[in-house]
Amino acid sequence: MKHKIVTYTAKPDKIEEVKKLVNQFVEYVKENEPETLVYECYQDKKDSSSFIQFMTFLSEEAEERHKNSGQCRRFVELLYGNLVEEPEFGDVNLVKSNRD
Repeated sequence: MKHKIVTYTAKPDKIEEVKKLVNQFVEYVKENEPETLVYECYQDKKDSSSFIQFMTFLSEEAEERHKNSGQCRRFVELLYGNLVEEPEFGDVNLVKSNRD
């Protein structure tokens, strides 16, 4: 499995637009990417412009299919225009989860 984290900050006047885009994209992932096992987005309670996404892919190939999908490219194009700067991506290792 492959685990990723993404952090980004929305422009203050674009927070609701970012949430709308994220909701639409997560629904797409849920319906069309069975090998994307987890795709969650969180909004910071203290700083509502800060977002964190967690993703778990079945394999590196599943991550590549996700990244190369037309819908992902469209999401990125729409999202980035609403952000203060480009998101920061990172690979993370799962220590333990209540899902297993």
